[in-house]
Amino acid sequence: MRWRINPEFAAHGLWITPSDGAGLAIRAARAVRGERGVFRRGSISSISSP
Repeated sequence: MRWRINPEFAAHGLWITPSDGAGLAIRAARAVRGERGVFRRGSISSISSP
């Protein structure tokens, strides 16, 4: 069986720097604690639940 290889999908979603990722995690944690910021608690809980 021959598999199709699509290398353009390998980097999909990885266009973020480590400092951007850390900033996102910090802002998400603040929203979960109820602090005012970019995200709301409900939006973080909806993307983090299955």
